[in-house]
Amino acid sequence: MKYLIYFILFATIVSCTSKEVYNKTYTIGEVWTYNDSLVYDYTIQDTLIPYNLFLTITHGKDYKYENLYVNASTLFPDGRRTSYPVSLELADDHGQWVGQCSGSECTTEIGMANNAYFQKPGKYQLVLKQFSRTDTLSGIRSLQLQIVQSDIKK
Repeated sequence: MKYLIYFILFATIVSCTSKEVYNKTYTIGEVWTYNDSLVYDYTIQDTLIPYNLFLTITHGKDYKYENLYVNASTLFPDGRRTSYPVSLELADDHGQWVGQCSGSECTTEIGMANNAYFQKPGKYQLVLKQFSRTDTLSGIRSLQLQIVQSDIKK
């Protein structure tokens, strides 16, 4: 009982000090096609705080590739848009999954940006599209974008 009280106290303190700004998960169906876009809309209010952006990918152990290619497009508050291809590594050079695996699934957290500053406050949008050599990609279960305030200040 004593440990339960300590656990609840610890969980309360941690949850009250959470610096999470954004967290959204998309569950992928049987296949992810070129036409399926994952749209993450988030708002940044403080440009003096750096942020860490994480993408967590859950995939089946039967996923055929060592990485996941996506086309990432960012829409900025001023209307400017950038687009760039990204290779997300899911396995090492020996073909071993780099994430945590349990049962038939693996989960890999990838740091997309560390201590990144946003230049303007406002609404941002990140759009991810699968960018593999095949128009239908199977084995990807979900993608989660998490944005957390960093402890470092300008």
